[in-house]
Amino acid sequence: MQKIIAAGEEAAGMLSEMGAVPLSEAEKKEWLSMYRLLDQQIDSLLAEEARWRKRALLPGAAGPREAAGKIAALCGRINREIDRLADLRQVMEQVIGRVRDPGLRLLLRYKYIEGFTFEVIADRMHYCWRQILRRHKAALQALPLYRLEAGPPAAGEKGPGILLLPGGDTWQWGFPFSSRRRS
Repeated sequence: MQKIIAAGEEAAGMLSEMGAVPLSEAEKKEWLSMYRLLDQQIDSLLAEEARWRKRALLPGAAGPREAAGKIAALCGRINREIDRLADLRQVMEQVIGRVRDPGLRLLLRYKYIEGFTFEVIADRMHYCWRQILRRHKAALQALPLYRLEAGPPAAGEKGPGILLLPGGDTWQWGFPFSSRRRS
């Protein structure tokens, strides 16, 4: 069973004893990208709901009862996805908050929560685009994310300075973390 963990420096020694391995840069990007993917999925569901609302008004197309059933089902799903998004955003903010450098934290927030491009981030932070790429790499390296193959902490359990994160087997609503292994 694979778990994704965020930990501060105070827990690094304990994590190494537990066999935790730092995530690669690509794995960190993949984990951070979950928020924007879920947000895009919600946008897609909202567009589908709007199409069903239009269909309900068309004569001879899908009957109003059928359309109402589809709309109700979509609304329920959209609400559940929005709840997931809010939960994930809170976790992302906590993880990003563990990066010591406030500039790197802001860069990660702009990129992975706000969804800005590197060009927009460069403009907002008053850096050139290439410097933002360098700082992004530094931000990913500073992000304290680890993979724990098995063992403690159990789901819902936290050790000192350890946060069990969505991803791997811990993200109960989907978006599985990649099962690719580092060689």
